[in-house]
Amino acid sequence: LCLMKSLAVLLLALSGCHGENFILKLVRRGITASITGGGPQKSHKKRSQGLEVISAGLARTGSASLQKALDILGYTPYHNAEVLVNDHSELWDRVVNTGGKDGIKDVASAMVAAGYDATTDSPSADFSMELLKLYPNAKVILSTRPEDRWLVSVLQISPIVGVTMLPPWSYMPRFVRFREFIRNLHCQQWQGCLMCDGFGVDINDHETNNKCLDYLHSHIEKVKKHVRPKQLLEFHPSQGWEPLCKFLDLPIPDEPFPHINGGLSFEIARYVMWSVVVLFHASCAALVLYIIRKIAFPFDLRLQTKCSSA
Repeated sequence: LCLMKSLAVLLLALSGCHGENFILKLVRRGITASITGGGPQKSHKKRSQGLEVISAGLARTGSASLQKALDILGYTPYHNAEVLVNDHSELWDRVVNTGGKDGIKDVASAMVAAGYDATTDSPSADFSMELLKLYPNAKVILSTRPEDRWLVSVLQISPIVGVTMLPPWSYMPRFVRFREFIRNLHCQQWQGCLMCDGFGVDINDHETNNKCLDYLHSHIEKVKKHVRPKQLLEFHPSQGWEPLCKFLDLPIPDEPFPHINGGLSFEIARYVMWSVVVLFHASCAALVLYIIRKIAFPFDLRLQTKCSSA
């Protein structure tokens, strides 16, 4: 009964009115720790009032490593998780629904107002050329990755997004908005190659793989077509600090270039999120059993005394 009570408290914490804020605090702390290593941000330059760096590399092209590298160099990068943390899902939805023709100014204004001056990862990478029109002097980084490794990595996105369709994630409005935005982005911008309905796609389906690769190729082609060569850096984290710092005109930091294992992070996140789902349902079952027990044995003083002493 003591265990049941503990699980019941956790259930209320997750499903109550403060549950979403509690989870978001954990997400925010996780983002900060993963990017900055838990320490203060470093700064080598003065802040501007707009986006200075736009990463056009799609999701799973080393964007997490680039994000941390930009942070070390003094930027404040806007990554995919920032959409959730800042509750920008509906803003991005309007951009996705219009193919970038409407809403991009509102998204950019929201990013800058929140203190971001650089972008990495989707969705900003998907609409990097639209952002470049608003900030024509921004430097563009096109992060790349071998196609076969990219395809394996990018197909990991669907399962983790699918978990949010289950309680308690499905009871949290901000997570619901984020999931619907991601689904919309994948269905429309990514040509349905990742996730439109259900928990994702069949990673062994050749049609799915071809759609993903077609989108990757068309995106890279569009970036190279619209960005001046001197304004564009094709980059992979394995190249280290030198080409990146030279391109951004910044000194090379006195620390190794960060290499973030995004695939491992995704696996950990997926297991954690599934653990929360299992624990939530176990808490529901425990709470029901506890209520039944209390109703069936309202005067069982022996059990109450035993629980109190424990």
